[in-house]
Amino acid sequence: MKTAALTPSALPDVEPDTATPREAYLARVAAMTARSREQADGARSQAPGGLPSHNYLLCSANRRNYLPDYPSTDAAFYEHVLRHRDWASLDEGEDLAYFLTRFTGDTSFLADVHQRPRVFCTFHLGSYRVIHHFLLRHQVRFTLVVDRATLEQQGEKFEQLRAQNPAFQGGEFRLLDAESPSIGRQMMREVKAGRSLLFYLDGNTGVGGMHRQDDKLALIPFLHGRIYARKGIAFLAHLTGTPIVPLVSFRHSADELETHFFPAIEPDQALPREQFAVDTTRHLFGLLEPTVRRYPEQWEGWLYMHHFADVHGLREQHPPLPSPAPEELTGPLAFHTARYGLFAHAEGPQLFDRLTYQTFGISDKLATLLQQLDSLPLEVHQRLAMAPLFRDLWSRQVLIPAARRS
Repeated sequence: MKTAALTPSALPDVEPDTATPREAYLARVAAMTARSREQADGARSQAPGGLPSHNYLLCSANRRNYLPDYPSTDAAFYEHVLRHRDWASLDEGEDLAYFLTRFTGDTSFLADVHQRPRVFCTFHLGSYRVIHHFLLRHQVRFTLVVDRATLEQQGEKFEQLRAQNPAFQGGEFRLLDAESPSIGRQMMREVKAGRSLLFYLDGNTGVGGMHRQDDKLALIPFLHGRIYARKGIAFLAHLTGTPIVPLVSFRHSADELETHFFPAIEPDQALPREQFAVDTTRHLFGLLEPTVRRYPEQWEGWLYMHHFADVHGLREQHPPLPSPAPEELTGPLAFHTARYGLFAHAEGPQLFDRLTYQTFGISDKLATLLQQLDSLPLEVHQRLAMAPLFRDLWSRQVLIPAARRS
């Protein structure tokens, strides 16, 4: 579902000296939107050659594998995802974003969160950093657990924002490196000291980074497929007896935001810890899924979910094809652009398979041939079908009969 009020044309042009705070905020959003569009245009067509970036193709693959029925072009979807990512970053330094947000759902934890800490679990959706404002304004002592890159790049920014805003002075905000080998012990110390924890569950960070697929991750259903999700957060909650408070943030329009708190999850000590961790992780992503389906472009995860996609399962679903029957080679061929894309790399052109996330290095000559195949005469197609490389291109469905192209 797309919301017209989120489009750039809905954001007014205003003079900063005469603008109301809301108008000034929307003007900054409009400027940010223009920058996001420029970045998206650059990723869609890079010089030289006009090929898209690898990141652009990865986002395309993520959407096609996990939300294949969503009606959007790759270009529009990528631009809108970048815009919402940048919008969330802008909102972090905007007091007005907090006041434009309705906080709904179960906030009963505020009654005793200062005596009994919570594990807050959220996602990179909508204006997801508004929760920082909420917790600090309610004088909640909490620790944000982030990946090392975020800690190094934005740790100082987080502290500056807290120090510069008088409304935050009653709260206490710390950062922990999710990739530290001792992160488990550090988090337990925080909880025992009465500090709540805040996690972005879809970052999938931790020791080993985002590329892990090990026994600390649970393979769970999500949208149209399966993903690997970290279960250590639920494991920690069970170990320490700390309630989990799930929440999601999203936009109804450019200046109407909502953060919704779901009922707290009390650790069930009657369940084995491993079972609780897996079941709870599945439940948490189940809470995210309806909002992602409703506002898919507001989820930043499209930019990196390939790191925790069930790639092995996808490759099993799309094995190589057998050799073609002779009658399949009588007509023209086509480059299967719905499945494959080309991108430039320092080592030469790369062929990317959206269905399996595989990348193959190819020659400049083959890259040019694939791009020009539609305009070449039939005899060139027939010679290509006799080339030694053809059977590999056919089995991987890089080349298909032109009549079958969607």
